[in-house]
Amino acid sequence: MRNLYTAFFAIALVFASTYHASAQSSEFQTSFFSKGLVKTVLSEPGCTGLRMYPVMDENNNSTSVIIVAIDARGNELSSKYQIFTGVKENQATYASISKPNAKSACEAYFSKNKQFVSQISKAVVEAIISGNSLGLAVQLDANQRGNFMVTGYVNTDGLTPTGNSKPGDPCPNACGEPRQYLIFPKSTH
Repeated sequence: MRNLYTAFFAIALVFASTYHASAQSSEFQTSFFSKGLVKTVLSEPGCTGLRMYPVMDENNNSTSVIIVAIDARGNELSSKYQIFTGVKENQATYASISKPNAKSACEAYFSKNKQFVSQISKAVVEAIISGNSLGLAVQLDANQRGNFMVTGYVNTDGLTPTGNSKPGDPCPNACGEPRQYLIFPKSTH
């Protein structure tokens, strides 16, 4: 299983390093999820929002984001997690990964970085991806460095976040029970 995870991330890293997005922070790449994918994730029965996890490959070469649908109680609704893998030919690429592989990717990030998870309501996400937006852009909050900011994105000489960013509800500040999470962040307070 460990070798399968390593092989998957090697492929994802080729995409991420070869076809990178134009909008990047110095250490955390902006992750883009197409409108179609986001609508599919939001269509899970009982979905009231998205949970977003920061992830990193085992060699600390690439950072990304995993999204999953959650219900009103904060339970994750799928055993498949959607991970941003890069940009190819000006299109966001992503893959569906299993819970064990998603957990390993989160643990790799948490082992070297501030531990946090964010979630955002379905209504906010739907408002962001309406209109001309091609989908959802997820970036690290530049000031707080312990939360995600989400906005829409457009394609003007590369994928570019657009519109007003909305902050996610950060965890551990707004957490539910640890059993509801793929991996529960340890409080840094």
